[in-house]
Amino acid sequence: MSNSSFTWSPDKQRVVVWTAVVPTIFSLVSAIVVLALALVVWRSPKTRPPPGRQTLRMLLWVQLMSLAYSGTYLGEVLITGPTKWCDAIIIIALFSNNFINFMIMLIPLHLQLVLVHSVRTDGFVHWYLVISLAASTMTALPGCITRIWGWDPETLICWISATNPRSRTAWEVGASYAWFVISTAVASVSTIVVLAHLVKHARSKVVRCEVTLGNSVSAGNANASSRRRHRGTSVVGNASIARRAAWRILFYPVVLVVVNTIAVAADFLVTRDGGISAYGTYAVWVASGAMYGFLPGAYAAIILFIDPSFSSALRTLFASQKRESLDSLEMGSRAPRT
Repeated sequence: MSNSSFTWSPDKQRVVVWTAVVPTIFSLVSAIVVLALALVVWRSPKTRPPPGRQTLRMLLWVQLMSLAYSGTYLGEVLITGPTKWCDAIIIIALFSNNFINFMIMLIPLHLQLVLVHSVRTDGFVHWYLVISLAASTMTALPGCITRIWGWDPETLICWISATNPRSRTAWEVGASYAWFVISTAVASVSTIVVLAHLVKHARSKVVRCEVTLGNSVSAGNANASSRRRHRGTSVVGNASIARRAAWRILFYPVVLVVVNTIAVAADFLVTRDGGISAYGTYAVWVASGAMYGFLPGAYAAIILFIDPSFSSALRTLFASQKRESLDSLEMGSRAPRT
């Protein structure tokens, strides 16, 4: 619905561009930093994570693909008019974006297989990679064949060249939004299943600890108070473990839901209004561009600050380097003067 007081201007276009460019540059730099640190971590036997940490390897594949995603997204928002590069940029951006969504969707599903169903998943990461690559290719290929992607006269960026509302909606849903919904739904369901399993496991562990401690400690006031202290410690410890695990697992679907919901809402509003003709649509479109740019950066932050094996490896790496530098300084100070 148009707003008579809203007028499009070059200043508004600059806001759209730079609110997308800044977080995209942040994501690009973050991916480079994470991949560089991962290379250093993997080269050292002291800090190399165990092969079983397949979720970390999946996140690193996401960061590798985010280099293509962020690079093409910069071109998508910085190109200022129709050009032959629009088509190629959108195809690569769509492919890499869908790959990221599919791979992130598979992380909670992988955790469900391991934690809930006790499935041995050795080597599954290769199949996750093949599935994500195949699904991303299948979703990007039809638009490439029909040349539907290109300069968008309604949003003034590289996106979809069709102006008919039905055609725009059909292509947006078929090539992107249907897969957003599927990946978000699968990730959310798997996350709920894993969280429910963690809560159930934590409670059952507390009960077993109480029974064991209660049967093994003799009666008496002192022993009873000691038993209560042991029970309290057990409950707090298990609850803390469950909370930390739940907090880490929740990040994957939360990022998916937030980014995809804003993106879908923005594009549908633009299609419904035949362009950006109201302040509400403009605000959602600006937020969508920023979230698209920030998407890989959010996953980089998860790797750096939340993933337990990678953050632990970084602490070990920096601690060992600090010890080596201190040792070299100490040896230098003890060296005889000539």
